[in-house]
Amino acid sequence: MPAMSVRMSAIMKKEKQNGANDNADMPAMKHESREVRHRSICSCGCGCGCRKKLLFLIMILNVILISLVLLSGCTSGGFTGMSGKISEYDEQQNENAAGVTDTASEYIVAGPEYLAEIDAKADALRQKILGSVTVVEAESTPYYVSNSGDDANNGKSPDEAWATLEKVNSAPLAEGDAVFFERGGLWRGQLKTKSGVTYSAYGNGDKPKLFGSSQAAVSARWSATAVENVYEYAVSFPFSNEPGNIIFNDGETCGIKKFLGEKDYWGGRYPGVEDFNGVNDLDEDLEFYHDIASGKLYIYSEDGNPAERYSSIEIAHKPHTIRNGGNDVTIDNLCIKYTGSHGISSGTCKGLTVTNCEFGWIGGSIQSEANPYFRFGNAVEIYGGCDGYTVENCYIYQVYDAGVTHQRTTPHDSTMKNVRYIGNLFEHCIYSIEYFLGHPADSSPVLLMSDIIFRGNICRFAGYGWGDQRPNKTEAAHIKSWNSQNPAERFIIENNIFDRSKYMMLHIAASKAESLPVMKGNTYIQDIGAQFGKFGAGAPAMRMFDETVGEFIKNTVADADAEVRYITG
Repeated sequence: MPAMSVRMSAIMKKEKQNGANDNADMPAMKHESREVRHRSICSCGCGCGCRKKLLFLIMILNVILISLVLLSGCTSGGFTGMSGKISEYDEQQNENAAGVTDTASEYIVAGPEYLAEIDAKADALRQKILGSVTVVEAESTPYYVSNSGDDANNGKSPDEAWATLEKVNSAPLAEGDAVFFERGGLWRGQLKTKSGVTYSAYGNGDKPKLFGSSQAAVSARWSATAVENVYEYAVSFPFSNEPGNIIFNDGETCGIKKFLGEKDYWGGRYPGVEDFNGVNDLDEDLEFYHDIASGKLYIYSEDGNPAERYSSIEIAHKPHTIRNGGNDVTIDNLCIKYTGSHGISSGTCKGLTVTNCEFGWIGGSIQSEANPYFRFGNAVEIYGGCDGYTVENCYIYQVYDAGVTHQRTTPHDSTMKNVRYIGNLFEHCIYSIEYFLGHPADSSPVLLMSDIIFRGNICRFAGYGWGDQRPNKTEAAHIKSWNSQNPAERFIIENNIFDRSKYMMLHIAASKAESLPVMKGNTYIQDIGAQFGKFGAGAPAMRMFDETVGEFIKNTVADADAEVRYITG
């Protein structure tokens, strides 16, 4: 029913009820008394028919009043600025319409105060995560690692702490053991986990840092080349240690990676690749080029030696910072940053738990040396099957690909069970959460995702981070499933905040409608006229974040309790 017809019906119903109530609340009267009462209302002497005419006239005046309010309160786009409704009068009319509402008329704007509230929620969650204390314990033997330790120690107390990741990786750890890194410490390289072992923090202060980078803020290591403003780094890197990114002053800015080659993995081109033929073509500030054949690293620095411009220069290398090597592994209260690949990487496993961790500036390395090139890098990834996979209370930001993901395309049977992404803060990732499960066209394995929950996460600014250097940038989304088969049961996405995306907010698809997740009580905040994304079976069409997207979210996405907010300027 059109909005105006709904309101007219509600008004007429109200008038009819008022008339009935007038008669019901009055004592019985003689016909003469009613006639006198009518004549006291109108002096024309027309009798009781005058009341009907008067009611009809009131109804007409109401309709005219509604029309005038609508016309005066609407802009050309159909909104009234920060008021949040088409008009206060319409809001009242909806309340008076005996439960009849006009979904299309609801237009709730995310004004400065509302966005400040979202900022405050994100800040509070960030501080909670960064300030989290260690509560995990060793079921068997605890071991300690400190920058002031010694690998010759037994590692069984803070006073006898080990010193290096190499010692931790080579130690004969057993199920039930725990390794505690000293807070405030820093280790560079790769940690390799073992089944049944917990890795966490001890002491006071900041979370222990595990960096997949080398520090290059040493001016003597950079030398000017024959190409104006181009500097060469003194250390060469083989492809196995290929630089995925260069981060300056702890995230103040980062480099722009340049490539040789005809095309990228997606069949398109990285920005500028068609015009780039090597070091002589570096011509913008902080562009860098890694010559795979020689291992040499070059950077364009328009204001002189880069180490004289920046006090910190982290070269993020290709190896994963943590490689999971077993089942029932817990990783807790660590700060994992500056890697060219994954923060935590795992194949098929059971019982992987990641809690209270910080991940930042992840990814960007080339996966394969052969052209076409494909850059990658997720904060936490399982590629394969899983049973028991939890990422909770983590702060994840500036990731080239996904904040967290479970994914696989396989011709073999595969299941992903009991996956929980709960209470995390994602900011400036290309995908806050990515998942997919499918098979090649010429195979038909048994595939299933079951008991999957994404709950209480705050997901912000998808596609606005440094990963927007990618060629397929328009694929960015807070939830990214791709148009894969994604067979699933008992899959719930609830009570999350999806706060702005440069491209899609959601891309959720499955080959069958019954495999789509149940959406409950999520908040959607996006610029008016930007993309909402894709949701549905098969290959769903793009949906824009227009004036009617709230109805689409509540009816098609079936998120009946959703909060939908529009940013208008």
